[in-house]
Parts: sequence; structure tokens; C-alpha cells
Amino acid sequence: MDNPIALILGGIGFKFILLMKLIFKIVFLEGDKYEESIDS
Repeated sequence: MDNPIALILGGIGFKFILLMKLIFKIVFLEGDKYEESIDS
């Protein structure tokens, strides 16, 4: 079960998913702020 390649790929994949979630959250929040500033 201790396959170093699988562990490395799994770690990269996990970090990549977290990074994409973070980017999506930032873009989504910034988009909301931008739309609000246009409305006002």
C-alpha cells in the first residue's frame, strides 16, 4: 500500500483540487463585488 508514486500523485491531486476551490471562491466573491459596484 506504500506506493510513493501513488502517494505523490494523490497529494498533488488533493492540493490541486483545494487550489481550484480557492481560486473559484476568490473569483466568485470578486465577481459579486464587481456586480454590486456596477449597480450602485
